[in-house]
Amino acid sequence: MRRRVVVTGMGVVCALGQSVSEFWNNCLRANTVISRIPDHWLSYSNYKSNIWSTIPKIDFEECEIGRVDFLQHDIASLLSLCAGKQAIESSGYSVIQKSKKDKTYEIKGLNPYRMGTCIGTGSFGAHSFLETHTNQILSKPKARLKDLLSKLTTNEHEREEVNT
Repeated sequence: MRRRVVVTGMGVVCALGQSVSEFWNNCLRANTVISRIPDHWLSYSNYKSNIWSTIPKIDFEECEIGRVDFLQHDIASLLSLCAGKQAIESSGYSVIQKSKKDKTYEIKGLNPYRMGTCIGTGSFGAHSFLETHTNQILSKPKARLKDLLSKLTTNEHEREEVNT
């Protein structure tokens, strides 16, 4: 059986743009938002790369993401919600709040069994952030602690030799 896939809506929230058209125009113009990381960051760690690409300030309220949700969710999830809202709106459908208490929504007129979503991200959630970023931030202090521990161990052995 052959099945067709139809893309009816798209959304983008990234460093190159906060909409599909802004993103696409920046791609066509070969615009870039890559720059060197701030010099003072180098005092914290030995980074594997000295470049980054920052995301401009995003109005999460425009995406109907309130303060509580903003504080509870990972930034990758919030960006996905904003891009998802754009995709739904560009497809001609609208999101209707089903229950304010449960924070549930529905897409009016859409059969949930006949739709799908594809999400791509260059960063992940809190777990990945902590696993990678914490290692970077703590690499220099960890090296200093290791050096200090080595000196303490050496001094201990010297004291033991003197006492025997």
